[in-house]
Amino acid sequence: MSNIPEIPITELVERVQKLGRVGEDSRDKIRGCVTDVYTREIPAKFDWTFLLVGSSLVTEQEYHTGTISMNTGVTTAVLTSGTFPASCGGWKIKFSGNDAAYQVVTYDTTTSLTITPALWGAQNLSGAAYSLYRDVYPLAKNFDRFPKPGGVYRWAGGRKQILPEVQYANYINDEYQSTAGQPKSTRLVGTDTSGAQLVEFIPPAKDARVYGYDYVKTLAPLFETSAGTISSISAGGVTVHGAGTEFTKVLTDGSCFLRIDNFGVAEDSKWYRILSVQSDTLLTLDSVFANTGVTTGNYTIAQVPQYPVRMHLGVVYGALRQLNVDQNDPNAQFYHSQYATVLSDAKKIYISRPYSQELGGVMNDFNYRR
Repeated sequence: MSNIPEIPITELVERVQKLGRVGEDSRDKIRGCVTDVYTREIPAKFDWTFLLVGSSLVTEQEYHTGTISMNTGVTTAVLTSGTFPASCGGWKIKFSGNDAAYQVVTYDTTTSLTITPALWGAQNLSGAAYSLYRDVYPLAKNFDRFPKPGGVYRWAGGRKQILPEVQYANYINDEYQSTAGQPKSTRLVGTDTSGAQLVEFIPPAKDARVYGYDYVKTLAPLFETSAGTISSISAGGVTVHGAGTEFTKVLTDGSCFLRIDNFGVAEDSKWYRILSVQSDTLLTLDSVFANTGVTTGNYTIAQVPQYPVRMHLGVVYGALRQLNVDQNDPNAQFYHSQYATVLSDAKKIYISRPYSQELGGVMNDFNYRR
């Protein structure tokens, strides 16, 4: 049996391979199934509490100094007094006496902007007031989704006030506002050029202010490496020397473990948490090496799932479900049942329990029979 409760990615693949009774040539297929279940399938099931993280953003202050002149049908807005902020590319602009809100395509000079679409309506603008504001902001790169009913909040009266996330139909019919003010709701609106998710404030923020947001994060594929060989580990020691290794690629956040393959693989693996990395050929373990000393040997460094330990087997059973879609395995129904059981049990702990009321005694449970 393995010496740790966690199941690193390499062991996950090996367990699925053995249980699914598939050949070594299917390892890449198995790894793909494991990765899909870990990064996509299980995170999509529920708003798991262990995937909830927080961040913040700062809104820009509305700008409305000076006046605008431009003709209908053109795309260049000219400021007759004052200057535009250089950072306003991608913002919105609303002109007094004109119903539409326009996108700022580019900041051209301190006194001119290119907008889209061209100015609507039959009236030219001459010395018109305007409002220049930013309505969308990038979220964290690992953003997946907001928990219901929304994740953006402001602090008021010592409490978080959620700005609910609205759907498109409600946004168009009821929520949309082209005038900056105090945001009351939000909407997800695609991504920026770096791939970051954008959130729109409704109405757009009038003032510079810090807003917090909670979100369900995405998960990256798990890391593993076996490049090179181990050149020495002393029995009872914590220092590992390698030859041709690339230890500096290893994460040192406590999620990566090392094993010497000759001492066991799959459920017989003996894993040691990596504490720190000094160079490509030198690292330090978190606990002493309990096997006999090693002077040369193959090794594996693998990352464990960023799930609670009790959910690691769910990745195994979920991958077996996917793997057996195109195989005639009589155990397919068992894998499906075990996968559902793991997720159901986890939901009671990592979804329902934090939000349910504590029971005063068994008689308070509605399932209790008198």
